[in-house]
Amino acid sequence: MQTSQKNISNRQNKRMGNQLIVKKYRKYEGVTEHFFNHFTPIFAHTDKLKQEIYKIRYQVYCEELNYESKNKFLDKKEQDVYDHRSYHFLLEHKPSGQYVGCVRLIFPTSEKTQVLFPFEKIYNKSVNFDIKCRQNHCEISRLAILKTFRKPQKNSLCATGVNFCTQDKKYNVPLISMGLHGAYISMAAFWGFKLFCLIEKSLARHYQLYGIKTHQIGPMIDYRGKRIPFLMKPREILRNIDPSLRELFEAIQQKLLSSTPSLSLLSV
Repeated sequence: MQTSQKNISNRQNKRMGNQLIVKKYRKYEGVTEHFFNHFTPIFAHTDKLKQEIYKIRYQVYCEELNYESKNKFLDKKEQDVYDHRSYHFLLEHKPSGQYVGCVRLIFPTSEKTQVLFPFEKIYNKSVNFDIKCRQNHCEISRLAILKTFRKPQKNSLCATGVNFCTQDKKYNVPLISMGLHGAYISMAAFWGFKLFCLIEKSLARHYQLYGIKTHQIGPMIDYRGKRIPFLMKPREILRNIDPSLRELFEAIQQKLLSSTPSLSLLSV
């Protein structure tokens, strides 16, 4: 009798375990469809599209955050020396037709020149980063989202589709930032690159909420606030991220590749 009850209990526990797995899988169910109903990821491969990116960066980095001087950019387009060795991504908000966010991947220079990445220069050689193969790495940089879309007013047009909430209202996904993460993570995974980023610890914890794992590679530094260098492993992220978010990232990757086939060739 005791053996029979034990078997019943084991079966019940197994069913409960399966239910938990299904629930985890369905945590962000529907996020991909919701994202593409409201946003279009774009590879900014033309000068016209890059100008749109520079405008967004000016509004965020010069006007809002004061990280860069407005006097340096009289045309109200923030640019720097790394733009020429970068791939740039944009998000377009479909209901308004407005470009609302951007991010870039700074690529390594040739093996002969071995120019430092921006985050290494910020450390000013106080830390020796052991980068065994610089050609396999990029740096995430200049992620910017317009303030009106980061904090949209209720019932405003820009509020449409900015967030995705699960049916039970327990979980929320900020679609613009997640779309930008999806662009650089999925494409870096496609190319086989690892990624450097210099970010606040709180942002790294925020990434972790969605399964985007970061690996700290150096000490905290005071640069526009307390920031830490991290390494991301995109292929590892795609293997371990929530399945619904992996579906979103892979859909973003396919959209970028199908709209700009040259991306698959990787020539900076």
